Amino acid sequence: MALTKVDQTMVSDQVLSRKNLIINGDMRVAQRGTSATLDQDDDGYNVCDRFYYEATNSGGITMSQSTDVPTGEGFVNSTKIACSTADTSVAAGDYLIVGYHLEGKDVQQLKYGTSSAESLSLSFWVKGNASATYVVEFINQDTSPRRSRSNTFSVTSSWSKVEITISGDTTSGKTFDNDTGTSFGLFLWLMAGSTYSGGTLHTGSWQDMVNNERAGGADNILSSTSNELYITGVQLEVGSNATAFDHRSFGTELQACLRYFERANYVNLTIMTLGHAFGTSAFGPYTWTTIKRGTPSLTPPTAGQSTNTASWLTESGGYPSTTGTFNFNGIGTVNARLNGASYSGLTNTGGTSLYSNGNTFIDIDAEIS
Repeated sequence: MALTKVDQTMVSDQVLSRKNLIINGDMRVAQRGTSATLDQDDDGYNVCDRFYYEATNSGGITMSQSTDVPTGEGFVNSTKIACSTADTSVAAGDYLIVGYHLEGKDVQQLKYGTSSAESLSLSFWVKGNASATYVVEFINQDTSPRRSRSNTFSVTSSWSKVEITISGDTTSGKTFDNDTGTSFGLFLWLMAGSTYSGGTLHTGSWQDMVNNERAGGADNILSSTSNELYITGVQLEVGSNATAFDHRSFGTELQACLRYFERANYVNLTIMTLGHAFGTSAFGPYTWTTIKRGTPSLTPPTAGQSTNTASWLTESGGYPSTTGTFNFNGIGTVNARLNGASYSGLTNTGGTSLYSNGNTFIDIDAEIS
């Protein structure tokens, strides 16, 4: 029997699992919390996992995980960005970006820097308080200078789907490093001073990045405290057509997020048990859930004996007479050694445990910066 090629249009979008290069595009995972008020000193990952905030201006926003979503699309969460402090006098170097970084090992299939470079299709759902225009920028961050493509997108007071397709970069040598560092960036420009908005957008082809050709035409979300933007369903996929969102299980998305960040919460329970203490100190191995992207930075629990702190316990189960300090060393991608030093009242060579009184947490952060 002769083989017949299957018509791609007859294949369900959901069969093409893992087509989305974005993790947590539906904004369901928010390990750090569901709301944060941010200014120019708060760059980083703050609310929904894998999406970060970067700004330099005199205004501020509140970023939160919202339940306002487009009807009938299967979403339950969005990210809401609302102006909390207006900045109507925008300096040349001011900007506000919400972005996403992809590591090099996850974009090798794009074949950039070769004649076979793949097209990419970006899609997402947006809503604002009024009509506005913003800019999405695609960046190859491994070249020097970096390579950029930008497109405007429109927002109204109703949910609408944005679809943008860009060609691959076929310029010789403009490849991605095959590593776990940042290689491909996706930036939403929600405010830009003249340094970044004074030129013509790179909409036709990939070009070496020039500051004033990055965000031309972007409105200023900080122009009024009534301004807001909702976004969900962010999908970046190989190909020249945007397809239906790749809905994955919450557990699948959480596991993918844990590669970059993990907040371990402990509420009135033992964090670790050790066979013995050493005079005024105790230490032991601390292992996290998932192998991290790289060597993480670690935030130990707050040392103390009051609510929402953690302390070593003596062999008899009581608190030591003096509270010391915690730190980590020997940090790897799987575990580290947690040290508790300068305690008084531990039983030398006796058993001890690290106990959480109330709600304490340990952050394991291997995000791409």
